[in-house]
Amino acid sequence: MPEFNNDILNDDLNVVDSDAVMRKAVSALGALKRSMARLASLYKVLPDQTCDFQEVDWPRVCDGLAAVAEQHWADAKSLYEDSVGRIASLRAAVGTSLAKGLAAQAAAHGWAIQGAWPEPVVNEIVFLRFDADSGRLSMNGRTLKAITIKEVVGLIEGEIQTLTPKNFDPGQWVNRLGEVYDAVRRKHAIADGDPVPIFDLIPEMALAQQSPKFVRDPIDAHFSSYGVARFRADLTRVLRAEKTVLDDGRHIRLTASSFARDNFLMYFPATRHLGSCGRIGFQRLLDNERTTV
Repeated sequence: MPEFNNDILNDDLNVVDSDAVMRKAVSALGALKRSMARLASLYKVLPDQTCDFQEVDWPRVCDGLAAVAEQHWADAKSLYEDSVGRIASLRAAVGTSLAKGLAAQAAAHGWAIQGAWPEPVVNEIVFLRFDADSGRLSMNGRTLKAITIKEVVGLIEGEIQTLTPKNFDPGQWVNRLGEVYDAVRRKHAIADGDPVPIFDLIPEMALAQQSPKFVRDPIDAHFSSYGVARFRADLTRVLRAEKTVLDDGRHIRLTASSFARDNFLMYFPATRHLGSCGRIGFQRLLDNERTTV
């Protein structure tokens, strides 16, 4: 059996579909196990049917067959366990390869990297996560089917373009968010200034982003997708532009929720750190208060 050599892996690694390898191994072992079961049944049945087999030493034949089957099973089990270890090593090597490749490509493209592998963020808005157990990479919550560094770079470029439209107006966006905040808090009898769960705001912001054509005829063909990744990117751009005050003078306040599932991770330009955001409020500040988010 050839030795596994990590030196064959490099920044341009074409990832082996390790899950497919595992499925084939499990399938092969399952077939072997079923064959052993049939041999065991044969061993129990044949010695009792002595009418036509008086001259054949069936117990000895079946013992031999069972011994062969057991040896094959032992060999297969050893191979399977070794394969599991090799696949784990391969997946770890894939992660290392991608980390190195991403760092090099980020420098070449002028991208800023926030956070650290295995959960880096590109340009404050593209959130990546490498799962060492599955060997899979996700981007803004979506698992990527193929993860060569060349493909990842192309997907990041597309994501950045999608999340940063050129016609974005931070001031207009934050005022729209303020209107949505007021509508949601009134609906739930929340006092002015108190925070509202962010996942209550996003669906309403998605509706507020739609065109008059969709409002008039709300079908899929007229709908413009607006999910968590886009909302987070827009909010980050607002913070980056320091457009955090509504036309009526209220200031945005971002806070974390008590439960992790009620938050999303985002980048805060003012502190240059990643943090949780789960609730948004708008408050009127006194003259001696400084704006904080």
